Amino acid sequence: MSPPRRTYGHRKPPICEDNHPDLATHNPSDRNARRHAGGERAQTRASLSRLGLRTSSNLTAAATRERSRFTRGRVAHQLAACKIISSVPTSSDADRANLDAVLGEYHRALDAFFNGNSSRVKSLYSRGDDATLANPFGPARRGWGEVEETMDRATASYRDGRALGFDEVSRLVTLELAYLVEVEHYEAKVGGSAEATAVSLRCTTIFRREESGWKIVHRHADPITAARPAESVVRS
Repeated sequence: MSPPRRTYGHRKPPICEDNHPDLATHNPSDRNARRHAGGERAQTRASLSRLGLRTSSNLTAAATRERSRFTRGRVAHQLAACKIISSVPTSSDADRANLDAVLGEYHRALDAFFNGNSSRVKSLYSRGDDATLANPFGPARRGWGEVEETMDRATASYRDGRALGFDEVSRLVTLELAYLVEVEHYEAKVGGSAEATAVSLRCTTIFRREESGWKIVHRHADPITAARPAESVVRS
């Protein structure tokens, strides 16, 4: 008959070989060795800190601080961008209606322009020194004097022409500026040609509100209206 089993209630049984084979972990000398090793690690970290060096825990803390600083900076940048965008003054219905009237006059002026008459387009242009024009016949020009001269040369290249239509791509109207992107279609006798030729131009026009109303401050026109190979930008 086996002896009765001893019970200990809520107390843990005493450590012995029968119920805890890993006696090495409970050896007092091992505990003292671990405390000694911990003290050495603390001393090593303190020495590295005095020398200006970083331990792995310090590196982790530094990385956390850097990540937090980067996140705060990114959030601040996004908030600033939102503030800038929200501060852009928007146009009213009256502003857009006024611009619509100017655009109608602009398209009628271009119809006359392709027939060799530039006076109506000139009347819509700003007389400012920052006015610019970039047409298909030469480099961009700045200032009303150069713009007018360039416009006269372009008008001399068109005869017996007319506008066929305007395909609007995009427009934006603010209190001070407006831009229009469209493809202009017309036909005219170009240069010395005796036959009328259909031509399309990709155009961007920027309007500025001046004392006398909306005025053209920039126009760019070129004949690129379809996809082209990359080599087309290289001069032959």
